[in-house]
Amino acid sequence: MNMKMKVGLCVILCFILLSFPVSSSDNPEKFVVDMSGNEVKIPESVSSVVCLDPFATQMVLTINGGELLSSIFLGPADKKILHEVNAKVAELKSVGGPSGTNLESLTAIKPDLVISQVGSDEMNQNIRDLGYSVIEIDSESPDKLIEGIRLIGDAIGKEEQADDFISWYSEKMEYIQNQTADIPKEELKTVYIGGLEPLSTVGADYYQHYLIENAGGKNIAGEFSGGWNDVSLEQLYTWNPDVILFAPYSKISVDDLQADPSWQKLSAVKEGKVYRMPKYISSWDVPAPESVLGMMWLSEKIYPEKVNFEIEDEMRSFYKKYYGYDIADATIASILEKQDLLDVNPTIIN
Repeated sequence: MNMKMKVGLCVILCFILLSFPVSSSDNPEKFVVDMSGNEVKIPESVSSVVCLDPFATQMVLTINGGELLSSIFLGPADKKILHEVNAKVAELKSVGGPSGTNLESLTAIKPDLVISQVGSDEMNQNIRDLGYSVIEIDSESPDKLIEGIRLIGDAIGKEEQADDFISWYSEKMEYIQNQTADIPKEELKTVYIGGLEPLSTVGADYYQHYLIENAGGKNIAGEFSGGWNDVSLEQLYTWNPDVILFAPYSKISVDDLQADPSWQKLSAVKEGKVYRMPKYISSWDVPAPESVLGMMWLSEKIYPEKVNFEIEDEMRSFYKKYYGYDIADATIASILEKQDLLDVNPTIIN
């Protein structure tokens, strides 16, 4: 073998070695079990994290792990708002989501840990085959959200911060449960939630269902499953829910609802119990830490005579404590004032 060939082989070998993560005796390893039941080996001290799951990005931020992030996937989060809250994180480049990850860009980062979604089996395995540690999370219920935050806290060395958030979250849920404990099951207020289309709603296997339940209500479409389901206006009248709620991403508006006579005989419309869920970094109805605010806000809307959170103070506390951000009073007012879709209109009550 001549000298040129030897040099060429050395260059190729060095490139291959540098493309794979390197384990060091100075950084011992540990094991965590992810939400798919995988036992995952990761460095004891994690210094670089890539989030392929959009809600994982916010979980990491909530437990003060933003300095560890090397790449994020925002999904439905508002990048402009996140830039106001944490400009450094908002400007991080994305290597893609759980189903469209750019493996070349991921390899260039050489992360200690990749946080992906349960169910993205092929991509997760492709990343593992490159030698990177992957944990899978599923946050499609409040209990799973808590489990995911605890898992991420254990993985990145933020156990104390994760426990703090979980305690705060549990305290809010316990308050609602205590305030509504005397309501018979058959007398719980029923809630309809509309999605992108006003006549599309969620069944019992999506986060919004559990959010309604934890707020003390009953999902009127809880008998359904399979995510978002199309329903007819006739079905909505048969249900005649006590409260109608629309997601922030819904197409319906105040003017649409007031101008459409087909909605106006519903009890919730007559009584002014129609609302749009607030949003800030992300919508308060999706499986991200902000949804705790959505649960509190909704509980007040359903049971104003029983539940009082002083939601403005809760918002100040939440964004300061878990995002390190002083949210302005004007911003709070804007978030809340824009959400109530309908005031009682005397012309449609009779």
